Amino acid sequence: RLLHCIVLATISLHTSAQVSSTISHNGITRDHITYVPTSYVQGTPTPLVFVMHGFTQSASAIMNATDFNALAELEGFIVAYPNGVNNGWNTNSPFPGGSTADDVGYIGALRDTLIAAFSIDTTRIYACGFSAGGYMSHKLGCESPKCFAAIASVSGTINNGAVDACVPQHTPGVLQIHGTSDLIVNYNGSIFSGLGVQEVLDLWTANLACATPPVITPY
Repeated sequence: RLLHCIVLATISLHTSAQVSSTISHNGITRDHITYVPTSYVQGTPTPLVFVMHGFTQSASAIMNATDFNALAELEGFIVAYPNGVNNGWNTNSPFPGGSTADDVGYIGALRDTLIAAFSIDTTRIYACGFSAGGYMSHKLGCESPKCFAAIASVSGTINNGAVDACVPQHTPGVLQIHGTSDLIVNYNGSIFSGLGVQEVLDLWTANLACATPPVITPY
């Protein structure tokens, strides 16, 4: 059973708001930060972007590191920064200390809560993240019954234990950003980091029945 509750600030026309809130999912109180840009008008469908932190990080840390609030102001979308349990996400990682929480269900519940609270364009909901948050973005695209228009991962792939469950119910766009010299999440994959980047691209190409191969842009 899910019990949803959220603490909201009253948002007036042309006033930005950064709100720390909680919901309860599977008996665990989960907290998140929501940023609403000054351009937001209740009743006008607005895109929503989830930004997920890396392992040992937090919602506030990824918010400050990425400066997504400024981008939300520029582009006119709402951004949500969820917090993982014990600063981790349940991504089927073999590393010790990973979460066992129902994070796919939690993000889905948070998505529904924000849709109920704000005028969200449900065709323009996105998920992205760094490192473990990137793994979580792939997991949402693979396993969530909720529709995400696109997912993006920076320095995160798919753990081996999550491959069999990657049966997408929707067809998100996929963006993978990864350094070839990454010493933590190996570009070519490993027993600890899971699939290599090309394997991730091949998996999504097959799952989405893409007619053309992914476009790879070197930097």
